Amino acid sequence: MFSFEAGNYPTDPGVYLFRDKGGAVLYVGKAVNLRQRLRSYAAGGDGRAQIPAMLRKAASLDVIVTGSEVEALVLENNLIKEHAPRYNIFLKDDKSYPFICITRELFPRVLLTRQLRRDGSRHYGPFTEVRVLRGFLKGLRERLHIRQCDLAITEESIAARRHKLCLDYHLGICRGPCEGLQDSADYHRGVDAVRSLLKGQASTWRKEEEERMRQASARLEFEEAARSRDALQALEQLSKGQKVELREAGEADVVGLERRDHEAAVAMLRVREGRVLGRFHSTLEGSLGRSPGELLRAFLLSYYSTCEDLPKEIWLSHAVEEPGLVEEWFALRAEELTRAGDAQKAPRLVEPQRGDRAALLRLARLNAAQVLEERELRRLARDRVPASLSALQRDLGLPTLPRRIEGFDISHFGGKATVASMVVFVDGRSLKRDYRHFHVKSVEGVDDFASMEEVVERRYRRLVEEGQAMPDLILIDGGKGQLGRAHQVLRRLGLPAQPICGLAKRLEEVFVPGESLPLTLPRDSAANRLLQQVRDEAHRFALAFNRREMARLALPDPLLGIPGLGPVLKERLLLRFGDVKGLGEASLDELVEVKGVGRKLAVELLERLKCGNGSVQDPTA
Repeated sequence: MFSFEAGNYPTDPGVYLFRDKGGAVLYVGKAVNLRQRLRSYAAGGDGRAQIPAMLRKAASLDVIVTGSEVEALVLENNLIKEHAPRYNIFLKDDKSYPFICITRELFPRVLLTRQLRRDGSRHYGPFTEVRVLRGFLKGLRERLHIRQCDLAITEESIAARRHKLCLDYHLGICRGPCEGLQDSADYHRGVDAVRSLLKGQASTWRKEEEERMRQASARLEFEEAARSRDALQALEQLSKGQKVELREAGEADVVGLERRDHEAAVAMLRVREGRVLGRFHSTLEGSLGRSPGELLRAFLLSYYSTCEDLPKEIWLSHAVEEPGLVEEWFALRAEELTRAGDAQKAPRLVEPQRGDRAALLRLARLNAAQVLEERELRRLARDRVPASLSALQRDLGLPTLPRRIEGFDISHFGGKATVASMVVFVDGRSLKRDYRHFHVKSVEGVDDFASMEEVVERRYRRLVEEGQAMPDLILIDGGKGQLGRAHQVLRRLGLPAQPICGLAKRLEEVFVPGESLPLTLPRDSAANRLLQQVRDEAHRFALAFNRREMARLALPDPLLGIPGLGPVLKERLLLRFGDVKGLGEASLDELVEVKGVGRKLAVELLERLKCGNGSVQDPTA
């Protein structure tokens, strides 16, 4: 376990970072007194289950002194976002969440983006319902005539008529601001409607637009009045179905937290003027041993550090940890947004106990529970394994389901450019990110047995030395010879019981250690099909690497220039027989069995290979 002397660190507020031996950040924390906080870590932890595990991996400790505790809180949040440490709480998703962006242009666009623009553009979100969001934006653009093109429209480009009207103009979606057919003030009415709807201030904008319509009608400017009418109707259509029955309509973000075993999820409802404008939800990684208040604090800081639309209130399902410090942070965040040109105020943190607000919080918690339920269902679906794995376990007598299979193949060109491949299948599906290539280094000439021995030893000696888990099954492309050499390696490494088998090319025979005869698996059985799939993928991967090596070494292709032998047929032959050596050892009848190979081509092929290698059998044999 990592040990250090806490007395060597300052008593100032600040942030501390534990790193592993490779320098990666394992954990980020903040403290009002660094020395006092670090003493608990020096003693083996502060009571949380994950801290001893973190200290066992830690190799170094860095501290950053700050001027106040709230500055430490800001820095801690930024460092967690930057490094995503394994032992911290952070919002978890496969990709960044999308925002609605209103660009800063003469004729602004309304975009869906995952990257925040730092050019003065305004962002709303983040959101999680991407499919709903795309439909919402499509309706906004079409009804409020917001342009979808990415033209850089300026007053100079309009005067010079640099742009041409596109199809959207002729479909009535856009009113042609690029050619000056719509002025900036008229265009911004639609943009203002979008802003009002996203900020939940539609009623204020609606009143202004109604007044504008009445005044235009009084002046007999009926086209102007019609534009206001159309914008009002579009806003009404887009707002349909968003009403929530609240006796006291407020502006708040409603945050509900739910936990289940070691998992936690948060769901947030955006309520503006008595309407739910959207929902955001996320799971929280690193929640084991954390209190609800600590989880909510981590969520609030992470979410609102990117959100540019602060509500008046935040309704919370649990009391947040260090509420005074969190309120200070919100005050700093509001000042930051105000300096950027969008006046904001820090929200109040509220814990409703009764009435409509409490009912809405229960709805938010129900959404969070649903997130955990969906996560559990996905896990169960992922844990369901194909029937072929059960069949393979039964037929080979394996101790466990072969959920991870690693398959090996050797490929070379007459003993040159010898390479090997390792492919990985997990739950019956290829896992390409775990594939590996090998250059065979210790073998000269044609010796598939020795090549296989080298590659298997290099792979599994490393796993043993690093303490990594072994696969559930190793598949060797070849018969008893290759399998025997590979099994010798496993015995030398102290792994005599490691499940391993070989699959011979010719008759699809399956060999296992200790058995002189192959197993009799039905050719069309699910187990046999899975083994063949792994073997064929290893063939493909090794062959592709071998070709790249041949090109790098400028080696001639012995199959080049044979009449009737194109790239597709060549691929079939090499997949069937493994490499040029295996092809040369095939009989005439075996070659003719390959789809597209006639007797004449087979004879020509074997004669060509015989000329290049005296060990190839007579084609008439």
